Amino acid sequence: MFYKSHRDWKFTEMQFKLKYKKTIIDMLVTILLTLCIFAPEIRFLPYYTWILSLIGCCICLKRQFRSYIGFLNKSNIYFWLHILLAMIIVLIPPLVHQTNDYSYLIIIFGIVTTSFRSILLIYILYRIDRKKIFENYCFFFIKGCCVYVLFTLIFICFPKFKDFWCTDVLTSVYETDYYYYIFRYSLNGFAGFSAASIMSFGCIISGYIIANEKKLNIYHIVQFILIITGCFFYGRITIFGIILGMLLVFSQKSNAYKNFKLILIIMTIFMMLILLLNYLASISDEFFYWRKWAFAILDQVFVKHNVTDYSVVHMFEDMYFLPDVKTLILGDGYYTDPFTGKYYMSTDVGFMRVILYGGGGCICILFGMLIFLIYKTYVRTESKLRKRLFIFTAVLWMILEMKGESYQRIIMLVYPLFLVTLSEVKNYCINFKQGE
Repeated sequence: MFYKSHRDWKFTEMQFKLKYKKTIIDMLVTILLTLCIFAPEIRFLPYYTWILSLIGCCICLKRQFRSYIGFLNKSNIYFWLHILLAMIIVLIPPLVHQTNDYSYLIIIFGIVTTSFRSILLIYILYRIDRKKIFENYCFFFIKGCCVYVLFTLIFICFPKFKDFWCTDVLTSVYETDYYYYIFRYSLNGFAGFSAASIMSFGCIISGYIIANEKKLNIYHIVQFILIITGCFFYGRITIFGIILGMLLVFSQKSNAYKNFKLILIIMTIFMMLILLLNYLASISDEFFYWRKWAFAILDQVFVKHNVTDYSVVHMFEDMYFLPDVKTLILGDGYYTDPFTGKYYMSTDVGFMRVILYGGGGCICILFGMLIFLIYKTYVRTESKLRKRLFIFTAVLWMILEMKGESYQRIIMLVYPLFLVTLSEVKNYCINFKQGE
């Protein structure tokens, strides 16, 4: 009897150690992914993003891993050749126009460094469980987004901690006195269009996770709601990411009962959040003005039936215009205004900025990198749900590009999924041949 109890105790202890080890690994991977994706500039960790990129580059030297992910696959080689071509093409406009504005080259280098950080993340997931890299990447990506939103919520609850984080932890933080943006801060300081782009993609990934499950997982639903909550803090353009995420959630029509339960749960949680928000707005001017900003578009579209929001009207009336023929062909060689240091010709619109800088040829090369990644990942994917994931990602990118420059961030988010898909196809073919 004693022996049996002792054996059970040893088994329980072993289970506890394994669970504890898994929890620690999950925490470390979540922290690493959050740092890689959002890249806050931390005072006591100078150049850590470069170090992570260098580690990712060195990992490419490991033959077994390089072979597993298909790093030397023709499609991946084409992608890196595309990056090399992009580096060359962005040098031409400032040379032709003698503007000396080579700031766009930094963006291309950013694509290179983030790609190597993606390889580092994939390597870690490969070491954890090489059979579930795609799913695990999605899980950890959502956890990273949730960490980002939780930082915002903590900043709201504890303003002094926000001041400490932004002044003593981060090296430099963009400050704004625009009252409506008072809650628009998180892990890396001011959470602008970049955060909005990532969170929009997070909605799609979260929708994919929920749709891919046979049974409802409350934990994943709460994560989805948390990310949606964050979207309303970081930018109203995220409403499109929320819609696409919702569409992906309910795209699996085969399980009507699951979808019905999901609708009830989401509606219940949202009603509770709306009641809470209305209460906070009634006792706090900060929440009142933030609510007015965050939901202005919804109010104007569904209640007033007339969009009068300044940022929307300003974007369509002032930021969209037809450049002259010379600019359309060769660009003007300016990415930033040489006198003000702001966006050239005062436009935030992504594709407009690329055209003004380098013309039609430049935009074809730069956007071609992302189109290539999405297309190659799409055609190599067997799952219909995954195919929808990449279709919705392409739609999201086109919408975001109408507001600001987003293709670089979408490349950062899609490239690891591209590598994982290559590895799945490659290793499936190997296993199939061995089975024969």
